[in-house]
Amino acid sequence: MKQPYRFHHIISYYRSNTLRYVILLLLLGFVLLSRMNHAVGEFYATRLYPKISYFLSHLASISRFSLEELVVCLFVLLLLFRLLKLRKHNWKKQIRSCIEILLWITVWFYWGWGINYFRHSFYQRMMLTPVAYEDSVFQSFLHDYTEALNQSYISFDRHPDTKLWEKEIRNIYHTIPSQASLCLPQEHFIPKKLAFNTLYSQVGVLGFMGPFFCEMQVNEDLLPPQYPFTYAHELAHLLSISSEAEANYWAYKVCTASKNPSVRFSGYLGILPYVMNQAYGCLDDEQYHIWVTGIRPEILALAEQEHLYWKEKYSPWIGKIQNILYESFLKGNQISNGQKNYGQVLSLIISEREQLAFGLNSSSKPIK
Repeated sequence: MKQPYRFHHIISYYRSNTLRYVILLLLLGFVLLSRMNHAVGEFYATRLYPKISYFLSHLASISRFSLEELVVCLFVLLLLFRLLKLRKHNWKKQIRSCIEILLWITVWFYWGWGINYFRHSFYQRMMLTPVAYEDSVFQSFLHDYTEALNQSYISFDRHPDTKLWEKEIRNIYHTIPSQASLCLPQEHFIPKKLAFNTLYSQVGVLGFMGPFFCEMQVNEDLLPPQYPFTYAHELAHLLSISSEAEANYWAYKVCTASKNPSVRFSGYLGILPYVMNQAYGCLDDEQYHIWVTGIRPEILALAEQEHLYWKEKYSPWIGKIQNILYESFLKGNQISNGQKNYGQVLSLIISEREQLAFGLNSSSKPIK
């Protein structure tokens, strides 16, 4: 009587495993297809991701704390548990289990958000052509940017109302042109409490996008002038933007469109390091010195304060490891310039400025 039961049990086990493996392979196959065909990646970003992100983010909204950190910790513990069982149990079975766990993590990462890496570029979606560098074009941008930066300067309260900034930024994201193909921000798109915030400060991470539950995280050590730009940057990621340069672009575009003086100044201040790097490489020493002296002393002092503030928190050896891993991660997801992609924001700004110059609208009244 026991033999048929055992045979039935083996067949049921085989069938259940086969179904699981078929589902896993199909999901992985779609990820690979997206890597090879950006049209498939764009289909995911515009048709599938809005629904997936809506579900996952709503599910995560029940917790004030980051579920991303919890998921990562649980996966690490599960893998360690499996590896520790190698000597006590069938080692081949345990290795297969570890591989399967890693593959399911990969599927969750890419289907939860990561396929956005393979969508059409900013230029394709906005129907723009990258503008080649011309001295006159850059000088014109530099003049207008510096003037706007100086005029937007405002001192910040030590304990500002960040919720007000967040609401203003979400409202402006609603006015982005439809061809940008971004999701619409939801009211529950707010930063979560972090368990490892000190570690993020030690590696210089101001914020990050959580792909497993579509959560956005903002470093709790941020200085007030950095908060609006960082929030807008991470919100761009949550709205389906994978490129760091494009996330910087939308953060700049959205913040500088605000009628809230603090949000607007944060937008101009947020790209100042990239402008300074570009100006240093394109201008001769005398031109660079003249340009820098044209920036308000209060703004230069604030930029220096930010630099020293994060330098004090930074851990060189932990940061070096993080840089190596993140550089490899970005290049492995078709961001060929790695972390240099952050600095390409000026190419996007100048190209759009020269060809399109569309405007965004702030829904709030001016705040004095």
